[in-house]
Amino acid sequence: MTKSTLNKHKYFNYNLKIKILFMDIKNMTDEEKRKRIEVIKKKIEKVKREHDFFKAMQLGLKLVLNGSYGAFCHPAFTISNTNIANSITALAREVINFMLDKIENYFYDDWGYDKEIHDLLGVVYITKHEDGYYLQRKDGKLVDTWARKDDEKGRGIDKCLEAYYMTSSDFVDIDIESFQVDGKTYQTVHKCFVHDFSNVTPLSTGYVVDPIPTSKKFDETRGVRDVPIIIYGDTDSVDKKTIIKNNIDSCTIEELYNRNIENGSAGETLKGHESVNCEEKVLNWEKNKGLYYVPVKRIIRHKVTKPKWKLKTKSGKEIIVTNDHSMIVFRNGEKLEVKPSEMLKTDKILIVLDKNE
Repeated sequence: MTKSTLNKHKYFNYNLKIKILFMDIKNMTDEEKRKRIEVIKKKIEKVKREHDFFKAMQLGLKLVLNGSYGAFCHPAFTISNTNIANSITALAREVINFMLDKIENYFYDDWGYDKEIHDLLGVVYITKHEDGYYLQRKDGKLVDTWARKDDEKGRGIDKCLEAYYMTSSDFVDIDIESFQVDGKTYQTVHKCFVHDFSNVTPLSTGYVVDPIPTSKKFDETRGVRDVPIIIYGDTDSVDKKTIIKNNIDSCTIEELYNRNIENGSAGETLKGHESVNCEEKVLNWEKNKGLYYVPVKRIIRHKVTKPKWKLKTKSGKEIIVTNDHSMIVFRNGEKLEVKPSEMLKTDKILIVLDKNE
């Protein structure tokens, strides 16, 4: 599933939740409306507290990791060691790859057989306690803590159905007669399918991994499938005058950004950097494929205050980058990943020759 597809699903779910909260408010009494507002306020406060907590935790951990990396990279640090710094970034990549493997393994190998989860996600129960109707999950947890009561037309159950965009055609045989929650008995009135997971089948896979982690083939094949579930992308920051070879022509990255403005904004990054959608492809290189064109998700533009390095080849080609971006060089016949500050005059770097060169 591509990132754009995921974003569309998130947008749909967000709007769906808003409808669930407010669609039947016009049929409520003033007292019911006040109760609903209090419940919504509590939910908002709870989610905000959780968001603030996890954001603070991830920023704290990021500060420690970045600080450790920066210290070992800096020549003024007492025990500065570029090997340790490189190990920190290598470990981060391994953790990301490990997470991708675990997630993809679940959806490729286990999701199709995880009937317990399918049952939990697939059904909802309409129950009654005193004079109100409720929605409950299979584990008994209340979906909403407020009751949907009958109006003059006896529409209590209809309100529950509307909340999940269901109709009576979604009713199935009841398998749980009642639920006990906080000492209260909720009698089951109907069992409904919210989503039908009965036909879930395993995903087809073209996944091949070398079982020996120390082999070169392991790094090349791990996480590679014909149709990947997760697509991970990273950014490479270069100066605005950098020439980008694409499937239309060769131009600077600034020109590429400006001519793709008409494709619309791709949103701001977490740091507030602006970006545009890009419908062009740029030249890429891989050992097994050689040179080929790959699609670009978006182009990000931002100001940089960090020190910059200008790297120049004997043929006169040059590039300006910040020191926190790795460069691929060939040293003594071996391909290495190094920082610009670690490059040697004898290193060779991969460049693309023009036809007339």
